[in-house]
Amino acid sequence: MLVKCTIILLVLTSVVMSLDLQEIDKEWNSFKANYNRSYRTRAEEHYRFSVFTQNFKTIYFHNKAADLGDYTYWLGVNKFADMTSEEFKRSYANLKLDSSHIQTNTSHKRRAKSWDNVYPLPEEVDWRDKDCVTEVKDQGKCCSCYAFAAVGALESHKCLKINKDLEPLSVQNIIDCSKAEGNHGCDNGNPLFALKYTLEKGLDTEASYPYRGKVGECIQSQGELGCWVQDIEMIWKHGNVENLKEAVAIEGPVVVSIDTDDDADTFRLYSNGVYNNPKCKNEIIDLDHALLLVGYGITDEGQPYWLLKNSYGVTWGEEGYLRLIRKEDENTCGIATSAMYPTLQKIPQ
Repeated sequence: MLVKCTIILLVLTSVVMSLDLQEIDKEWNSFKANYNRSYRTRAEEHYRFSVFTQNFKTIYFHNKAADLGDYTYWLGVNKFADMTSEEFKRSYANLKLDSSHIQTNTSHKRRAKSWDNVYPLPEEVDWRDKDCVTEVKDQGKCCSCYAFAAVGALESHKCLKINKDLEPLSVQNIIDCSKAEGNHGCDNGNPLFALKYTLEKGLDTEASYPYRGKVGECIQSQGELGCWVQDIEMIWKHGNVENLKEAVAIEGPVVVSIDTDDDADTFRLYSNGVYNNPKCKNEIIDLDHALLLVGYGITDEGQPYWLLKNSYGVTWGEEGYLRLIRKEDENTCGIATSAMYPTLQKIPQ
């Protein structure tokens, strides 16, 4: 162990020596070109360059350690590389839930009991293979992950359970129209409230009500409803990862929320591999970002993972997806704390 630590220290020391200003400046110019960055003043650009420099060093050191086997995932320069953790949290991971949102669902208990006859579960599940997961979208600076996760589940379950057609549904419909249910437009919300809204009002298609990334007047058209929700199934046992695995394997994609960790840059700058942050928490008050769980699997090295669709665009993570470490009986980052999926009914003709 001492020898290994000494080797790592020597490697990182050589990295520090090799990270010169010229190399960072080259990466900075590449970042600005790739993400179309321009700044209003020279002072602002200097500040953003200093933030980028610190983030780049974090990426560099982490990846060197990952190459030596200390981590199972790597970081990369993405569109968040000129942002601080605090700025990122305010605009991209600002979900706010509380324990009153957890409910017992008796229909899910019955459904869970009926799952006994489908064991054993498959070792790997990826609902994209059924062509029932829409493409990754970008929420922009609107804190609308709750709406993207809920609508993503509706799109997939409509495809799987009703008509096999994958039709994008309207996230903007939720942002503009679900305030009475308890959501706050682009200032965060709750995926449960988003699904409850569709339970009462249905949902327009993306084509009829496109995404704008800012709050506007509710203009939902009753003639263009994309789907109706019949019920919302909460995962039977709060925090139970086996129930979560059963739900995504048997029923389809599941809406989940996780803790991205206030102190970590790793989620923000995640690039590829199986993400594992032992500091993230699993209490409902800590959950700050909603995603769509579309499956699970095992790497070639034997590492189990959850497969999650994010709403940060395709330049984040693995083309917009996150692989999160999956451990037996461990509710990693709160993935099973507030998990749910919709059941749909056919739209009357």
